[in-house]
Amino acid sequence: MLKLQEKGLFVTNLTLNSPFAGFVLGSNNENDGANMARPVMVISVATNPAPTETIGIGTKTYTFIASGATGDQINVGTLAVDTMANIIAKINEDTADTGVTAYALQDASLAVLVSNVVGTVPAYTPPTFTPDGSNVVAAIAWANVIAQATLENEDYYKIALSDPSAKPIVLVERNAGTYQNFLY
Repeated sequence: MLKLQEKGLFVTNLTLNSPFAGFVLGSNNENDGANMARPVMVISVATNPAPTETIGIGTKTYTFIASGATGDQINVGTLAVDTMANIIAKINEDTADTGVTAYALQDASLAVLVSNVVGTVPAYTPPTFTPDGSNVVAAIAWANVIAQATLENEDYYKIALSDPSAKPIVLVERNAGTYQNFLY
C-alpha cells in the first residue's frame, strides 16, 4: 500500500484500474516527489470529534455518534486512531457516493483519500471534503503531487527499516545475456 521504504522504492500498480494509477517515482524523486494521475488528499483526526459533529466527503455527510453507528453515522473511537479507522471503513463502504477510496497511513490518525477518477487538479475537481471544525481536518488539500518533504515524513509515507510489515524489494534479472534483458 502507501509505503515508501527508506532507501527503497515506492511500488504501486500503474494500471488505470488501480486507485494509485499514475504514481511516478524516478531518479529525481529525492528532489521532485511523486506525481499521480489521481488526486490525493490527507485528512487528520487531530482530536476526537464530539457526538453530533459532522464531516462531509463527496455527496455524503457523516455524523459522529458515541456508539451503535448506522447509515451515515460514524462511531467516535476511544482514541483518535480508532476514530480514523472508523472513518476509513465508512468512506470505503460508500466509495460510490464519496468518489474516493481511503487508506491508512503510517500515523494511524491520518488517512489518504484517493480520487476514484483520473484527473489533474485544478482542471478536475475532486470530491469536496468538509471538516467538522478543528477535530477532523484536511492535513494536505487535494493535489497531484506528493512533495519530497511529505515523502520523507514518517507520519505520512516513509517507514523505518525496522518496521516488521515492510517487505524488501528484490530486483530479479530476466533474460540475462540477451538483448531482452531487464530487471523486474
